[in-house]
Amino acid sequence: MGFQGNKIDLISGSSIVEDTPGFIDLTHGQVTNIGTFEQDPLDPFSVQMSGSSPSASFYMSSSGKTGIGTTDPLTDVDVRADNFQIQKQGKRQGILVNEEGNLESFNSETDSAATGSEFILKYSRGGSGAITKEFLEAVGVMSAAEVDGEYGGNALTAFNTFDPKTRDKLLFELESPAFAKLSESSVGDVLGSIRWVATSGSSTGLNSRTAGEAATIQAVVNLANQFGTSADLLFKVAGKAALEGASSDLGAAAATQTALRLDGSFAHELTGSLAITNTLSIPSTITHLGDPDTNIGFTTNNFYVKAGNEINLNVGQSQVTIGDGGNVDLQVKALGDQYNLFSDGGNARVGIGTNSPSHKLDVHGNARITGSLTVNGSLTATQITSSIVSSSVIYSSGSNIFGDATADTHTFNGHITASGNISSSGTITAAAAVLTTADINGGTIDGATIATSNITVGADKTLEVRNGTLNTSAAQNLTIIQSAASNIDIGAYELRAQTLESDVATGTAPLTIASTTEVANLHSQTATTASFTTNFTASGDISSSGIITGQSASFAKVEITDPNIIGQRHLLFNSGIYINDNPLLVDNGYFGSSLANTPSNWNDPTPAAFDSSAGTFEQQVDITEDEHGSKIFHAPFAISRIEVLSSWRTAGTGDNEAFWCGIWTGSAGIRLGASSGAHNTIKNIGFVTGSKHTFDNGGDWEGHNNDLDFTFSTPLPAFTQIYYGMGTGETSSVGTKNIRGYITMMVYEA
Repeated sequence: MGFQGNKIDLISGSSIVEDTPGFIDLTHGQVTNIGTFEQDPLDPFSVQMSGSSPSASFYMSSSGKTGIGTTDPLTDVDVRADNFQIQKQGKRQGILVNEEGNLESFNSETDSAATGSEFILKYSRGGSGAITKEFLEAVGVMSAAEVDGEYGGNALTAFNTFDPKTRDKLLFELESPAFAKLSESSVGDVLGSIRWVATSGSSTGLNSRTAGEAATIQAVVNLANQFGTSADLLFKVAGKAALEGASSDLGAAAATQTALRLDGSFAHELTGSLAITNTLSIPSTITHLGDPDTNIGFTTNNFYVKAGNEINLNVGQSQVTIGDGGNVDLQVKALGDQYNLFSDGGNARVGIGTNSPSHKLDVHGNARITGSLTVNGSLTATQITSSIVSSSVIYSSGSNIFGDATADTHTFNGHITASGNISSSGTITAAAAVLTTADINGGTIDGATIATSNITVGADKTLEVRNGTLNTSAAQNLTIIQSAASNIDIGAYELRAQTLESDVATGTAPLTIASTTEVANLHSQTATTASFTTNFTASGDISSSGIITGQSASFAKVEITDPNIIGQRHLLFNSGIYINDNPLLVDNGYFGSSLANTPSNWNDPTPAAFDSSAGTFEQQVDITEDEHGSKIFHAPFAISRIEVLSSWRTAGTGDNEAFWCGIWTGSAGIRLGASSGAHNTIKNIGFVTGSKHTFDNGGDWEGHNNDLDFTFSTPLPAFTQIYYGMGTGETSSVGTKNIRGYITMMVYEA
């Protein structure tokens, strides 16, 4: 803007011809020396307006930059002032940049006492990314049909066809409450940040969001809906350790990290250590992170320490309690003693110097008591040493016992005077003992020899040798027996003699036995060989510990209990077996074959024969009858015992894997096809016996043999179904496959 030879009077508005070109004169009229509005002499396309002071200038650069208080704006708007403010009309509310260059929010209005000065960081999900065809139609600039027809339904493409001013107005409108749903914040959105950025940082260029950022405070959305928004407040700082150890630019690794999170769920988090130089107040509990059963709790005049939901320490106003009555041990360590003090909570015992006390108080080591020791029960000690040697005083209302063995010797220097009786369970010895009058009412007399007089027992008295021995000579014993004037009855006791001989030759039985109990070792003849020239008949049993031999022996039935007798044990099954499965199925049993009539090729697993997780056999197993094949064996007669010898080897990777073998039995007397629809019948079999083993390296079972031997308490009826099974004992990831084995099954006739 230029004026040649004239100027404009801003008071009157008239043009004034002057010799000074190119400025607006603000000095004409009633006001003098107000200021100027002129071209920049150095840039004719830039203008400036100034008042009485150059510092109060307003400058508009041809580059589009505006300066206030400067004719050289460095930014789009450059304000140079010692302090300036932005204030509401008629209100002392606004923002001030003070003389120190700091930003202040001021509010001096009484009606704002509830809020005071505030600094608000407002965010919403607006901008072109939130433009929808529904929004364009709602503000009346374009119908949804137009967007669909001309722009393929793309609202952003349609929005970009408008001029910049229209787009700015639409974006501003998008932030209005009417379209709040479109701009609703999402979880994770940062609502605002306060950031501290240093001018140092990366040597290759300052990045204000990585190396240049020293600390931030952020509000991050954790929940937003039509009713409101919740946010976490994050306090972040740059890590010191990473910078101290850096030898090159860290880049993003130097960015701030969350040190404190004020969680919207009020489960706040602090990363790192916390040092408190004054009081820390806790309303109730300090809990170990991720371990709610371990905490320190507070109540009125009390706090406790809990670990594993056990209160191990409880401190009250007048009492400290360790443990809560449960199985909680207390251990006090000292230098050179791991168990200086140990309380066994499970057994309610205390040990000193030991962690396994065997008594209520168990002390391992020396103990010293400077005061009195009161014992209401027994006192047991290997040795008692007293510093008092002049006298010993024992106060007791009962009896006193000295020594712990009969061989102990107690020496008393001086006389022994007793106001009562003197009793001894052993010998009383004296160098010279004179008993003028002796009344022996009890006890024993040991080692006494009566050589010059007799012992006379009164007519109504008894000489009793019940618990001792009365020694008599053989002649005296004979005299006692032969002098018996009547029968001798020794009661319920034994009469033993090498030979019993009767004086009666004939007519009277020499031996009468009243008992009907069989006498197993009463022999009429004992010899190396017994011969009978006539028939030998016995109405009861005949037993022999040796061999019974006859030239022609006929036995209707002979019970033989010795398992080594030939003919007692019978072979029921003997064959090599191949279990054709890869791998063996878990919790199944292989009992036989159903494939192409190949009895030795066991390929058909039966479910639920063994519980691998419990390591136990199933008591009942279902087997479909039409798949019996070689699964079933029948007892040819009643059997008392079954014995199976087997050996197994895996062809897979099942080294060190568990496997099992077992015997089950089914119903007796049921034969194949014995009833209608028998081929569809599911037979329920019961468990008899089994064992579990492990394959060793190379696939062979350790010991190579798996033997089962079972004796029935009640003989198994003839034609009972017998099943032998084998399977894996692993719960998962079975490597055992294509099992090879050999089975020999024998039964014992009942």
